[in-house]
Amino acid sequence: MGPVEQAAARSSILTSAFAVESAANSCLARGVKLPKRIAGRVDQFTPLEKYELFMHLAHGVSLSRGRRDVQSIEEILKLRNRAVHPRPVDRETRILQQEGRSGRLIHPDFGPKTQILQTYESGDQWRPRDAGSVLKAVVRFLDQVLLTDCGLNAQQAAELLVGRLRDEHGGDVVVISDLWEVAFYLRKYWATRAKIFSVVYPEQEARGAYQPGE
Repeated sequence: MGPVEQAAARSSILTSAFAVESAANSCLARGVKLPKRIAGRVDQFTPLEKYELFMHLAHGVSLSRGRRDVQSIEEILKLRNRAVHPRPVDRETRILQQEGRSGRLIHPDFGPKTQILQTYESGDQWRPRDAGSVLKAVVRFLDQVLLTDCGLNAQQAAELLVGRLRDEHGGDVVVISDLWEVAFYLRKYWATRAKIFSVVYPEQEARGAYQPGE
């Protein structure tokens, strides 16, 4: 793998991690009315604590920390923290030997992997397949929390994450931000159906740009 692919994988994983926290902030900002003095303290919460607060206050449900999709998000956030706040680590690098058809292959052991995503803890070893695993995990988590746990439909979830504006006539307009293109990209290249981004708007449906359920 070349440096460009490695840099792209690292950027994708960190962006996915940032998306988890950004979505949590959006849920609280648009879904819950918090007093200013409380809102300031909530900023110090972890992303998962913010989801727990939103789910409890806005929908009366809880977040199961033992669930696999939640544990995968915990792993992603730990990867993000290690990359953003690096610390020196003393680690012994082992050399592994493996018999192959072309003879004995020797390669270094790059350290531990996460338990669920099986992604190297060291950002220096992240690969495009790791970026794909992380992206899918984030989509699954948001789908589960917003659509299943909270009982929102796709449009309500999209409005919660993206927001609304007033048009010139005083009506509400969803800030689309090409959500259907995001859904199409995830489905085509990563075989992932992002239900939270499956909103179809009239102007898109009219020109056949996106078909529900594709």
